[in-house]
Amino acid sequence: MTGRAAVILTALFAVVPLTTSCSAQRAPVADSSAAPAATSAASSPQPAFPTCAPAQAEQIRVPVDGGILVVGMLGSGTRVVILSNQSDEDLCSWVPFANRLVGLGYRVALWNYDAGTSTDALTAIVTAVRQAGAQRIVLIGASKGAKASLIVGAHVTPPVQGVVSLSAEERIGNKPVAPELRTMSCPVLLVTAESAYADADAAKTFLATVPSHDRQLVSVPGSDHGTALLSGAQSGTVTAAIDRFLKRTLGAT
Repeated sequence: MTGRAAVILTALFAVVPLTTSCSAQRAPVADSSAAPAATSAASSPQPAFPTCAPAQAEQIRVPVDGGILVVGMLGSGTRVVILSNQSDEDLCSWVPFANRLVGLGYRVALWNYDAGTSTDALTAIVTAVRQAGAQRIVLIGASKGAKASLIVGAHVTPPVQGVVSLSAEERIGNKPVAPELRTMSCPVLLVTAESAYADADAAKTFLATVPSHDRQLVSVPGSDHGTALLSGAQSGTVTAAIDRFLKRTLGAT
């Protein structure tokens, strides 16, 4: 499945007051008001949608770089979590967590990307989710998806309400992530495993770089990476931290 193949919308957690949001103090990656509108999936033929996606997922089409991402939305309501996959997985790895979030009362989004479109596509998806009714948004990503979530969360306008990073590393391609975070003002939750040394070191750098007063690092034992943090031995600690973050940034369910 290519990065332009599919997207499912899901929920994530937050750790700050409901009035807090991410905002940039310099030119944003993209202005949501100028981005192309998403179109109904029912209006024209769609790219293949992953069979792992729940059958009840509503599909919309998001124009990105001359192509189309099929976005599947789960759940209902105005509080949305957008989940971004890691490079060695696809949106299917998020489905159990997405279903859990829907069960907690959030609306959810998942999507796949290719090597060149992770931040541009995520920015377009934020716009599409807003057009679909979202009023409060949290970005959650794993590994490369976490790096994209951090960068977009620091720059997108209007701002999102928070970002959760699972195992973001220091660079996205050849580009260091930390300098992109110097204007981030929204709540940030960084999650890493103590023995995943590259991840752990990067998380400490990000924590020191993000200027937001509402930032948190959760470091758990072991070496789990990305979505493995949600299913491994420390999953209880990680999901509890995310739940608290989402309640504070998106509101209690």
